[in-house]
Amino acid sequence: MRKLILAVVLIWIMIVTGCSSSDGDDPAASGNSQTVPNDQEEQIKPVLYNDWEITSQTPLLADDGTLSAWGWSRHPLMVYNKENLSSAQKKRLKEWDFYNVYNKDYCFEITMANISWMVLITVSLDDYKNNESFSNMSIVLNTDLLDLETNPYEDIIYEYGRVSNAFTYEDGIKTLKFDFAKSIIFGPEITGEIKIQDSKEDDSLATAAPFKEEGSFFYTDKVFAKKASGSVFIKGKEYKFSNEDSYAVLDWGRGVWPKEFEWGWAVASGEVDGKVLGFNFGWGEEDASRFTCSAIVYGGVLHKMGKITWEYNKDDIMQPWHFVSDDGRFDITMVCDNDHSKNIDLGFYYMKTIQPRGKFYGKVVLDDGKVLDVNGIQGFAEHCFQKW
Repeated sequence: MRKLILAVVLIWIMIVTGCSSSDGDDPAASGNSQTVPNDQEEQIKPVLYNDWEITSQTPLLADDGTLSAWGWSRHPLMVYNKENLSSAQKKRLKEWDFYNVYNKDYCFEITMANISWMVLITVSLDDYKNNESFSNMSIVLNTDLLDLETNPYEDIIYEYGRVSNAFTYEDGIKTLKFDFAKSIIFGPEITGEIKIQDSKEDDSLATAAPFKEEGSFFYTDKVFAKKASGSVFIKGKEYKFSNEDSYAVLDWGRGVWPKEFEWGWAVASGEVDGKVLGFNFGWGEEDASRFTCSAIVYGGVLHKMGKITWEYNKDDIMQPWHFVSDDGRFDITMVCDNDHSKNIDLGFYYMKTIQPRGKFYGKVVLDDGKVLDVNGIQGFAEHCFQKW
């Protein structure tokens, strides 16, 4: 019984840490990076990356289940028509809604996932100030109990046994409401409510691409640079998030992933010159010939980025990480505060996750050539290897 529980918990860790898609940039593990100077005043003429941009609604899948909408968009315009999936694809289908809400003191994560043979509802909170971590979860083998929607703005309600969980949307506000009863096996009682400011008019980064393995593909929408507020209650203590310093990212994922893959994902948000700045960038093993999964959102407007190279010290991951684009539009250093790395090897399942969190410094260049100085916005970066 303990082995089964351990295996399920590890699958949960895979879901909440592997909820990322990627852009094909190769990571370069190198020596220590240096903090990027912010005193550069030159105006850089930007290179624009709008090739293969999808600008109107289009079906994601062809009649035979192959990927039809291969590209990226500023809104989730690819219509997720999963009824076109083959029976073989349906057996390997993974669907999730994963939220990460964070500030300098706390990191809160919550997931609703259907992985074809199991439903996972998970919640966790990391308290940086007191070096404490809490988590709880619900595991159900009846996948009919969770029907995840076809776009990020439809309501999802889950109520079963000791867990009640809802992601709802109304008037530009996403509300995460959760109630996990205490469990001897899975963790303490965790309850609360988080509200995320998310106008449908704001841009996000939606991407769809195939993998090399036949029938495999991903479709994700990264919704980031969003202010968040609310409270999480654990063991009689309230953990508060305020719109003044707390931000949220949604990783909305649907697809058929290969059995083995490697990826990187980084995201950060904060206020720069009176507007919310956020960036999302990554790399992986899909066919990235049509786009990268890298973009800046500033004041709700997306600015597409090209290839971004990663540099970090693989022997000491808490040393600064450096991220730089080939065209000079993105030059950012992450100064690490906390290490959330994990290593798992069960034979039939393997995952190594390198994941520091910290503050980001440097510069980014918008599509109009405006240079923004980035001075300590919060975020994380992860480099993962997985076999399952």
